[in-house]
Amino acid sequence: MKKIMFLMQLPPPVHGASMVNSMIKNSALLNRYFDTFYINIAPSDDIKEIGKFSLIKVLSFIKIALLAIFWRIKFRPDLVYLTLSPYGIAFVKDAILAMLMKASGAKVIYHMHGKGIAQEVENHYFKKLVYRTVFKSADIIHLSESLIVDIEPVIDKSKEVYVLNNGIEDLYKPGGIRNEKFTFVYLSNIGPSKGANLLVEASKILLEQGVSDFKVEIYGNSNNSSYYNTIEENVKSIRENNVQLCGPVYGQDKYDCLSRGHVFVLPTKYRNECFPLAILEAMSCGLPIISTKEGAIPDIVDDSIGFVLDNLSADSLATAMKNMLNDQEFYLSATESARNKYKNSYTINVFERNLANIFRRFLS
Repeated sequence: MKKIMFLMQLPPPVHGASMVNSMIKNSALLNRYFDTFYINIAPSDDIKEIGKFSLIKVLSFIKIALLAIFWRIKFRPDLVYLTLSPYGIAFVKDAILAMLMKASGAKVIYHMHGKGIAQEVENHYFKKLVYRTVFKSADIIHLSESLIVDIEPVIDKSKEVYVLNNGIEDLYKPGGIRNEKFTFVYLSNIGPSKGANLLVEASKILLEQGVSDFKVEIYGNSNNSSYYNTIEENVKSIRENNVQLCGPVYGQDKYDCLSRGHVFVLPTKYRNECFPLAILEAMSCGLPIISTKEGAIPDIVDDSIGFVLDNLSADSLATAMKNMLNDQEFYLSATESARNKYKNSYTINVFERNLANIFRRFLS
């Protein structure tokens, strides 16, 4: 049986990559077909610490690196799988692990969960050299065909790039009852680039236009207290009480929030946005989607499922929301299309089978 050592960020903190990594670690199929060993390479368990430098995180990383070297020697894997961050301090950390593994003679495959490399190396010769060194002799797994352009300036052209769409567990359960009032749901980490406040502004525009038969529920955690406070004050300013700031939800509570809603809204401008799990979760519950032209979102959300906004603004978002409210025939059709596309393309079973096939191709 072939051996695979996984170096991956595991929750906490909870974010897209750590959730996918947790599904891989718990996959009965992968653990049955391969002899696996897992090392958590997240130096902190607090989402507020992501992207920040601290001495504690440096010491934690040294411990992780020593652990990885020890198990590389003891476990002797046929393949080392590493979730490689695309830029910043996280990239430096992951790059050191990658170079240590390659220096030990290990075959390495990187699973990309973010983007931003092309922008990072543009007009920077030294950065491009560093990235090319890290990517040399490594095969790549990326989330979508459309995202490969982001790594083209730095990848080793002699190695292979595999495409693997994200997948999630099915949150849908028969018998769920939607809210009586048409509900737009936001469920993601709350930061300036994710667009929660823009959703509040769009809601205010609808109310000013006399459209009031709707409500908005915003769920999520935040590592930016000043931004969260701004949203909180903005919500309080809406006298009609159509918008609710509900805090973070996980597990079964996440299903309950989505199953009560009608449309999922993610007005993201996040630089690192690639293949949002929150959109897949909403589709599994049969929610049409309103989102933006970031990362692979246009690959997921076609015209039958919802709206992908090219020029994101409070006005354009309000228009998309109004269209969902007014076109009941399209809404019902999009509900069915979202659920069907999830079942055909984005289930955890599809994801596990495709990842296992990539490992088999690589190891053969």
